[in-house]
Amino acid sequence: MSGALLVLCDHDRGALAEASLEALTFARDLAERLGAPCEAVVIGNGADTAAADLAAYGAEAVHVAAHDLLTDYGPEAWGATLAQLAEAVDAVGPEGTVRVRDAVWRARTNRATPIEAGAPIRIVAVEGLWLEVEPEEGGARDHRSRRARD
Repeated sequence: MSGALLVLCDHDRGALAEASLEALTFARDLAERLGAPCEAVVIGNGADTAAADLAAYGAEAVHVAAHDLLTDYGPEAWGATLAQLAEAVDAVGPEGTVRVRDAVWRARTNRATPIEAGAPIRIVAVEGLWLEVEPEEGGARDHRSRRARD
């Protein structure tokens, strides 16, 4: 496998969530079977403290994103942080594979427009081990983002 398994780990000012440690343990075992590295990403205040703890739980690398704008959980900001180098590995329509900073994820889109391999993507949601993605530009509008008519 060319990419790493990447685990987004939640924390509260450096104290890791138990579910994140469980996800990392699961990913570490899966990565070992696949012959791939297992990496983690932590975002926000206290990320440095959390990163040190993640190494003890088997993360081969930990990516830290810390900025004043990432102080508390914000779905859009966290999604944008993860999506900085995201691209489709193969076609996503409605399901496929994407790469985020060298880590390969399973992904799906709810758009009418499929995403071609190599196209830049935007992560709009994380659902367990799946990413919901959309084309970075163009494509159909998400029906959930439309406002009700007055």
